[in-house]
Amino acid sequence: MLTGPHGPSCGAFRLQPAAAGVDARLQIRSPQQTYHPSLPHPITNTQSVIMPTMKAVAFTPGPVSGLHIIEHERPTATGRDILVRIKAISVNPVDTKCRQGKFPADPVLGWDAAGIVAECGPEVTRWKVGDEVMYAGALGRQGTNAQFSVVDERIVGRKPKNWDWADAASLPLVGLTAWELLIDHFNLSLDKPNPGTLLIINGAGGVGTAAAQLASRVLKIPRVISTASRPETIAWCKQNGATDTIDHHKPLDTQLKELGVENVEYNAVLYGPTPGYVEQLIKTAAPRGKIGSIVESDDPIPLADAFSKALSFSWVFMLSRPMYNHDLEFQGEALDKMATLAEEGVLTSFATEKYKFTIENLRKIHQLLESGKAIGKQVLVLEDDDITEA
Repeated sequence: MLTGPHGPSCGAFRLQPAAAGVDARLQIRSPQQTYHPSLPHPITNTQSVIMPTMKAVAFTPGPVSGLHIIEHERPTATGRDILVRIKAISVNPVDTKCRQGKFPADPVLGWDAAGIVAECGPEVTRWKVGDEVMYAGALGRQGTNAQFSVVDERIVGRKPKNWDWADAASLPLVGLTAWELLIDHFNLSLDKPNPGTLLIINGAGGVGTAAAQLASRVLKIPRVISTASRPETIAWCKQNGATDTIDHHKPLDTQLKELGVENVEYNAVLYGPTPGYVEQLIKTAAPRGKIGSIVESDDPIPLADAFSKALSFSWVFMLSRPMYNHDLEFQGEALDKMATLAEEGVLTSFATEKYKFTIENLRKIHQLLESGKAIGKQVLVLEDDDITEA
């Protein structure tokens, strides 16, 4: 079984044969801190041969059985792109939505990745071959469910030096989403404490985890209230910075009053339906308060009652910048800042489960995300740089 330290200062791991009956998956950094086999040895960042083809995972719209391994032409770095040899990826709800046909996407899904720069386009200035990086990719481009991917250098950040590949892969998409929500949309300051209260709907998810850590440890918001409804999700929220928890399945205003909270300055909707939560949050939002949502909705958002309080509402979609080629440097710079925070021990890994990258494990993660029971981030590690069936 897996032995060795884990966390932001994680070093080398030592693998031993699994004991009989032990689950083959890696389940790491859950509130119970359980460990399972299959995490690979650290992989060196020297690769002498890059083959013209690679393994990737494609999908056909529909159930998880449509995820399958293909032989794919290896992309080439041009312009400001870098080619990355992928070491680990993490899976997000957007992966499942694209697989279901809700968003247009490349046949190869995947956004989060951590890996090593293998090739640089002629216009690249930020990176060189051998650099260790992390990124969240872009809609419409080949995804990270592959041995290699290309990505615009401007939306790439450096991997934290003291985080392993899996931990680094857990950060980009949810970290950037939380960063854009709190700093870009809510205009919170990185330079001084921010007074007020932040309410996070769905505090145990990946974005909720990142938002709670940033709010409590970086932005110094004195009160961070996360919603959670199970003992394990409550424990995870408090471990990651929540001062209080309430249940998002029950009326929010009553629970907030029980905590002595009359008005909430900052409100993050990280779980749907957005219209229903916005309707509740308008009642408890502070005058001139802010509401942001990452959950798309086909139904209208009931904002009429927000007028008298002069509330602000924002949609938060971190894939928007690369989709429209807008202000790309923002994301690379934000990832670099979060890498520094990780190295300083301010941010800790968002990963709760680590698996070997197999089709079987990828399908299990998609199903877990669709169940609404996921905690933190689920990560797949390319053991020996490979993707296998099982």
